[in-house]
Amino acid sequence: ALLSDAHFSEVVDPRIAMGLIYNEDVATRRLARFRDVIIRYKQLRETSYPIQKLTVAVLGDMLSGDIHEELEISNESPMPVALVKLAYLLHDMGLSLRQEFSDVEFVFIPGNHPRLTKKPRFKQKTTTNWEYVLGKFVEALAQKSYTVTVPLAMVYVHKVFGWRIGMSHGDAVKSNSFAGIPFYGMRQRREAIQALMRHLGQPGIDFLVM
Repeated sequence: ALLSDAHFSEVVDPRIAMGLIYNEDVATRRLARFRDVIIRYKQLRETSYPIQKLTVAVLGDMLSGDIHEELEISNESPMPVALVKLAYLLHDMGLSLRQEFSDVEFVFIPGNHPRLTKKPRFKQKTTTNWEYVLGKFVEALAQKSYTVTVPLAMVYVHKVFGWRIGMSHGDAVKSNSFAGIPFYGMRQRREAIQALMRHLGQPGIDFLVM
């Protein structure tokens, strides 16, 4: 299950945005729906085959971040407070999912919005990021009830049911798009990663999720 871009704590004022609204309450209800849809998916299929393990790839920008001045001013909560709120929401999700699946794991990939510096970094990109802290916070809350992985790799390869899944936020993808989807940029990114792995003598990936 792929989860990303909740931008928790961002506020969209309906008076300004043509009636559109977003805030921490909306984000919380969306996370609850995400959990409920996963559980329903399992219930509809378990009469045909058992689903025992769930991997949740948390692919970044779960926090709004404050690298932009307007977000720092308009976010509903300061970043440390938003982080604590979201960590407990994700932990509650993990506990409820664990009641449905015998094995649940979360993999946290930091995005670009919660970074600590306005200018993106290449080195220490994953650790100078509020979402690294978020993942570690959830890991501490989880204890042994479910598994949490917070990798340091910018493109992390995770095995799911025998498949090698490359996980990345996707902020390195070029914005050239077709029909509103950056298809060519994503394809170039995937091919570049595969070529690099071949050059390094490493096995390739079966899928790249961003």
